[in-house]
Amino acid sequence: MWAYLATGGLWESTDAGGQWTRVRDDNVLFPLAIDRGGSTRLLGADVNGLVASDDGERTWTPLGAPPTYPMTALAGSSDGMVLYAESPDGLDRSDDGGRAWTKTTFGGSPFAIATSSDGSTIAVVARTTEFFRSSDRGDSWPGPN
Repeated sequence: MWAYLATGGLWESTDAGGQWTRVRDDNVLFPLAIDRGGSTRLLGADVNGLVASDDGERTWTPLGAPPTYPMTALAGSSDGMVLYAESPDGLDRSDDGGRAWTKTTFGGSPFAIATSSDGSTIAVVARTTEFFRSSDRGDSWPGPN
C-alpha cells in the first residue's frame, strides 16, 4: 500500500502498514495502484500533472494534466484505462489511461469520487454532501440520490 504525507514524500508498506519506506522524496498525491497481470502500475499526481510508475516507483513517466488541474481526487478502473480526476471546478474523464481528458457533464463541485472496476459507473459526493451516480461514464447525472 502507498500513502502520501503532508510533510512530503510517497511512502510504501509491503506488510499491511506495519512498516513504511519512503520511495519518493516529493509528493505523489492520490496514489492509485493498478494490477497489470502480475505487475503493479502506480498512478498519482505531482506538480506537473498525472504521473505513472511501472517499475516499483523508481522512475515516473508524465502522462499529462486533466483540464481542471490541480486535482483533488483520482479514481480509476481496475485496468487503469478509464480514469476520473476531480477538482473544485468539475470532473474530467480519460479513456486512454490519462493521456487525453474530456470534461464530464457533472455540474456540481465534487468532493469525493469512486468508480466501478470497469469505469462505467462513477459515484460523486458533492461538497454539499449530496450523492450522485452516473451509469454512463459521466455523460449524464440523475438528481442527487
